[in-house]
Amino acid sequence: MQLLFRERAFWTFGRGQRLGDLRRLIRQHGFTAAQVFPGEGGINPRKNAAYGPDITLPVPQAERNNQKYTGCIDRKA
Repeated sequence: MQLLFRERAFWTFGRGQRLGDLRRLIRQHGFTAAQVFPGEGGINPRKNAAYGPDITLPVPQAERNNQKYTGCIDRKA
């Protein structure tokens, strides 16, 4: 299984589709965020600070207030 996701990482990273696989590894296969996300616990060179624990992209408040927005607002993996 790890080989499959490793190979998919090379194919999906360039297209911006890798986040779904990383979240799937946590949610369905029992991995921790530290095992899945390569920068977990490391230093963000752009901000010179530690990476945060978020594993999802936050939805802006303006989008959450939109009545026609039907996306997932759950912040879990």
